[in-house]
Amino acid sequence: MCGIVGYVGARAAVEVVMTGLEHLEYRGYDSAGIAINSMAQPQPLIEKAVGKLNALRKRLAGKNMTGGSGMGHTRWATHGVPNLLNAHPHQFGKVTMVHNGIFENHQVIRRRLKEKGHDFYSDTDTEVAAHLLHELLVEHQDPMAALCALTDTIHGAYAIGMMVEGDQTRIYFAKNGSPLIVACNDGDAFFASDQAALVDYQPLYYALKDGEMGFIDDKGVHVFDVRGQAQIISWSKLVAKREAARLKGHKHFMRKEIFEQPETIDRVLRERLSDDGIDLSGFDLNFDAMANINQIHIIACGSAYYAGMIAKPSIESELRIPVSVEIASEYRYRDTLTDNRTLVIAVSQSGETADTLAALEKAISLGALSMSVCNVVGSAISTICARELGNLFLNAGPEISVASTKAFVAQAIALRLLTLALRKKFNRLSIAEEATLLAQFHELKDGINAILGRDQEIRQLAAKLVNEGRMFYLGRGDLLPVALEGALKMKELSYIFAEGYPAGELKHGPIAVIDPGMPVVVLFGNDGLQVKTASNLQEVKARGAKIVAIAPKSIIGIMEECDLYFGLDDCARKLLPILTTVSLQLLAYHVSDLKGIDVDKPRNLAKSVTVE
Repeated sequence: MCGIVGYVGARAAVEVVMTGLEHLEYRGYDSAGIAINSMAQPQPLIEKAVGKLNALRKRLAGKNMTGGSGMGHTRWATHGVPNLLNAHPHQFGKVTMVHNGIFENHQVIRRRLKEKGHDFYSDTDTEVAAHLLHELLVEHQDPMAALCALTDTIHGAYAIGMMVEGDQTRIYFAKNGSPLIVACNDGDAFFASDQAALVDYQPLYYALKDGEMGFIDDKGVHVFDVRGQAQIISWSKLVAKREAARLKGHKHFMRKEIFEQPETIDRVLRERLSDDGIDLSGFDLNFDAMANINQIHIIACGSAYYAGMIAKPSIESELRIPVSVEIASEYRYRDTLTDNRTLVIAVSQSGETADTLAALEKAISLGALSMSVCNVVGSAISTICARELGNLFLNAGPEISVASTKAFVAQAIALRLLTLALRKKFNRLSIAEEATLLAQFHELKDGINAILGRDQEIRQLAAKLVNEGRMFYLGRGDLLPVALEGALKMKELSYIFAEGYPAGELKHGPIAVIDPGMPVVVLFGNDGLQVKTASNLQEVKARGAKIVAIAPKSIIGIMEECDLYFGLDDCARKLLPILTTVSLQLLAYHVSDLKGIDVDKPRNLAKSVTVE
């Protein structure tokens, strides 16, 4: 959610910053801006635009924005509508500022500053912080002292970039809660919201810890703690690669990432399997500490929550441990039965999801054993869990499209693999059964490849849904979370209002909204519930619904009962939800594409949700 890029060096800062912001477009934004230090004048030159970065590029055309230091920002509106006044950077007095996150006490500070004569042109919390920083600069004279005083005053999660009038050689930064990295190579110094911004330069990087601040200049990167003590930086090689930001012949990143899912399964399994089956040493988890757990809490948001729901039945039936799958934003505020025998699994693609992060911190404070299923090494969640039981990294590679596809499948596979690993660790898995279950992953890959080969068939099906205004998705048992995820993808991408629901609950109220011609997607599993699901199909069919059935080909008689049908190859029961999900991903993708919507960047959404 939002993106920040800062640069000092010998290159043209405007191009470095703009290119970096383009690589961060996947995070979601509705306006953008840039500030460039020019030796010709003491204050930075600023340009802003509402909408996508190409609008900002048009505003920059013909402008003299030369200079070797600058910073930029893409904004996802929290305080105030998307317009030029609310767009970053914000400037007041000596301070030019960009900011990700939320200053929770900005209204109190705004009132205090108004009483002192300050006038505000925007609705943002960021402008309030810029006014406060100016006052602190006047008071302390030193920018680092002012920045430190600011962090003592404001509350909330933030990543800050700051320029100071008359100081063209430095750009300052501070971090708490929201992600921010610093990086350098020969003659270049950067800060950015994540590694993707810097893939064109492949510098060494360091993920800032909460409370750290500092500045970049022509000598490099300088990091300090809250007491002003210089920190020794432990540099790492950039994990993000240029190839990840390329479409490789696909029309959209979402389609590319859907087609990467067979490889994604290999990435999750890699180094965790050996000739002897599951290799526990490849998990980087403290399995011994899990020996006495008596309950599991899976905490997550959005698609990651549904991945947890897919995992729950398998974990409970195979490990005989109760599992609760919790929406993180609810878990963090209610009285949970969490103790030192609770295993908490935080599931997050970015590792920066604000609600999941807060829920994790709460669980740890209650004594829980904690681990993550995460895609980003060095993220806030993975850093915390590295100090606990460890991380089960997805290794799925960057996911550029806002709507999660390959990361969702990777989460579901990782949780399934974790279940099998725990069974093996605690002697609940025979050698023969282990071999059979692991072979199912390869069968799943074959099934996904078969669906990908029928991409145009799904597009033809999507063409018959493109003008719909609302849809229903029905699933039972293992396929209920798939119905929920499928509906989420459809509304995220196509703006069709789609509702996922337990098929057995249809008659307890929702059937009232079914009217002639309304599409109802009915998902069939291979878990013995086909007859029940077929009855639910008949219930909506009798009300005139347009039936879209997705079912294993082995189930006889479904095609004749529906208006639209997509048959799946046979697959193991525990993995069929993933196979079904892939078909629903493609369905939502093609409906969105046929409607002419920006598939990779749906309106109002952000990839990395770092605010509450």
